[in-house]
Amino acid sequence: MHINNKRFRRVLVHLHTGVRVGVSTTLVTLLLTRSSEATFYRCVDAYGSNTYSDKPCAPAPPPTTSEDVAAATRRAPAPANTADRQRDAKAGQILQMLRLTSTSESDPSTAQRTVDLIAPGLVKQLDPANPAWTPQQPKWHAVLEFVKADLRKDVQPALRASALRSGQAAAHEYASHAQDTDMEALLNFLNSQDGARYIAFQNELRSISNQALESLMAQEPVTSEEPSGAVLKRREQLLSLGIDSRIAVDGGGAPRGPSSPGSSAILENAARREGTALDTLFSEYEASLPGFIAFTQSATAKHLFTAAEPALRMSMAQSSIAADDFADSELTNYGPRWVAFYGPPVRGSGRVTTVVRAGPIGVVSTRQVNYDGGRVAREAAAIQCEQREDANYTRAHPRTSEINSQAALKGIQNTCRSEQNLPPL
Repeated sequence: MHINNKRFRRVLVHLHTGVRVGVSTTLVTLLLTRSSEATFYRCVDAYGSNTYSDKPCAPAPPPTTSEDVAAATRRAPAPANTADRQRDAKAGQILQMLRLTSTSESDPSTAQRTVDLIAPGLVKQLDPANPAWTPQQPKWHAVLEFVKADLRKDVQPALRASALRSGQAAAHEYASHAQDTDMEALLNFLNSQDGARYIAFQNELRSISNQALESLMAQEPVTSEEPSGAVLKRREQLLSLGIDSRIAVDGGGAPRGPSSPGSSAILENAARREGTALDTLFSEYEASLPGFIAFTQSATAKHLFTAAEPALRMSMAQSSIAADDFADSELTNYGPRWVAFYGPPVRGSGRVTTVVRAGPIGVVSTRQVNYDGGRVAREAAAIQCEQREDANYTRAHPRTSEINSQAALKGIQNTCRSEQNLPPL
């Protein structure tokens, strides 16, 4: 089996807790309409990833431009002096306090989203020239789950490393656009009692917004209860205070589409889907809202939104590169193992009919694939060993944390491989 190990840039994974996840141009944007009964199309790309739109699977603009990726590829120069290093440190502290970047341990949902985005492209790479190897094949889904299980064993360290690099790049970019007086004013505010309450409000608001988007992706119906115009407007105003919305609207970046954060369609969708949570949030923070609004409209906040926008684009471009590197590394490391599980390929065949004097002659062409039978047999034996021992481990350790469990399964994997004289993974 030939594996095409060229780089494929198909996902943008923002590898930080509480920050958005983007997808490539092979997918569609979530284009939301004002009607609560709008029809959403389920779109499946060539790699088996699902998305939803109110238009029939139109291509989406890329979340970052080629210039963003090129700029991120060029390593930012290290600060030349102590003053510059201190500015970068302040910038990083501001972005982390607002949860625009993070160097902390990623949550399980971030790891799962990363795996879900990368895995379909890797599965396709097991037989990339075969037009019959698509998600419509029953075999595809079994291979997809097998590949995901291996990715889960390695994704946490990759997320930590990516978060650190992306956070440093974003901090340097933010510092290059921010003024010292603005950063000092922001730190003073964020470290105050009012600032702590503002951060807590932003965290809860981001969680509600993310839940609304996930409900839309899952095609969950919107509640039949129709809020009054005043209630709907109040919810939308509350959502518009979210820092992600303000950066998208006030940051001065590239023009945004109707599915971008802060758009009227996104705000109304979240206001309808998460009405109860938003009403509770309003009650909890009603006394603080005038102060939040005043801060949002201040020159300091406006400067924050403007300086943070290019910083987040830089961070997302860095994350795209990290996702590429992780996918390439996993394909190189696990390729022979995945090929062994894939087994004989789904054969693509076509019939060509040629007229030759006496009558038509049918010619069927099929693809032939050569295997290293010995290596495949050893890989298959190691897989059987892993499946048996993994099941025993899961029964014996039902309450083990996800991180510890993946480390233990990795150990089982390499023990089984050593028994077959295969290299460790």
